[in-house]
Amino acid sequence: MELPDYTVIDVETSIKNRGEDAIGGMKASPFHPDNAIVMAAHKRKGMRGVLKGLSLKSSALSVGQNIKFDLLYMKRFFPDSYSLFIQHGGKIWDTMQVEYLITGQQSKYASLDKLATKYGGHLKDDKIKEYWDNDIDTEDIPEDELWEYLQGDILNTELVFKAQYEKVVQLGMLPLVESQMDAILATTEMEANGMHFDIEKAYELSKELKEELDRYRDSVLRYMTSAGIQEPNPNSIDHMSLLFFGGKQKIIVDKPVLDEEGQIVMYKGGEKKGEVRTKKTADTIPITRKHTPKHEWKLKKPGFYATNDEVLKEIGGQMAEDVLQYRKISKDLNTYFVSFVKQYWPTDKCIHGTFSHCATNTGRLSSSKPNMQNLSGKRDD
Repeated sequence: MELPDYTVIDVETSIKNRGEDAIGGMKASPFHPDNAIVMAAHKRKGMRGVLKGLSLKSSALSVGQNIKFDLLYMKRFFPDSYSLFIQHGGKIWDTMQVEYLITGQQSKYASLDKLATKYGGHLKDDKIKEYWDNDIDTEDIPEDELWEYLQGDILNTELVFKAQYEKVVQLGMLPLVESQMDAILATTEMEANGMHFDIEKAYELSKELKEELDRYRDSVLRYMTSAGIQEPNPNSIDHMSLLFFGGKQKIIVDKPVLDEEGQIVMYKGGEKKGEVRTKKTADTIPITRKHTPKHEWKLKKPGFYATNDEVLKEIGGQMAEDVLQYRKISKDLNTYFVSFVKQYWPTDKCIHGTFSHCATNTGRLSSSKPNMQNLSGKRDD
């Protein structure tokens, strides 16, 4: 079987997105202004060795492990070369994504070490990862050690690619793989472009939402206190069940210690001299039922019932409506404001979400940090 013309590429980058000011949690994020390519390498078809530097040729298949990471850095630091590659129909092969397809969506985020083991490659020395785990930046790693590590990545990626390509052709999956590689190129553009985020407006709206949330929280707490629930928590599944369907709340109380004659024991000395001796004791208090639950609402915990949104909508009434509003506003505040602010890059005033092609059992696209496929349109005024 004749392999297409190909070039294996890989980059090692700095890891400056860390510490208290880290955005999104990815140390090597291509969107951090101080992160850069520290070392890069490539190997073309037929070459015996690995060369330093990058090479993107539209006439050759660009092969990489989790290649979107490399492409994002190339788009940032070599925009002209990247644009020409795209404009002239450049093609890619992501070994991580192809493994996901070959295994029927079972191998999610397969590491290069895992793939190298499967296809007969060599596991690399873990000392480079130890440097990174200890927050030693890539440019501070001895150059010869980093070069050896990078060459190992290139050679393992090439070996995996060759084995995968043969398997894909045998299975007749080449059209599927090609379509998914085009999809990765598309989401690479989407991640790089990001979504503009008006952080000042977000702070303004979040303040309004917080005030609204506090009002509904106070309302729900009043319902719970009136029902007799101790130390009420609007986010507790148990407390919500007790509020609507009643039951017995388990509590821990301080009960006086009694002697053999049933008399209360007092402290005879020390700082507590004269005070009643107590001990922590489990107890229960009855909570009156307000609504009769359906059998299908039963939870595994005996005596407790589901109070999800569907159940509360069926129950109806002001109390259920207030709980629903509390939950909705809490979700909006935490998902679309608090969470988004943590993902905001002040350098370009954008949020660069991650799109994953090999994360689900069904093959569908997923998104995280934040979920760009689940944006609210109700708070955009």
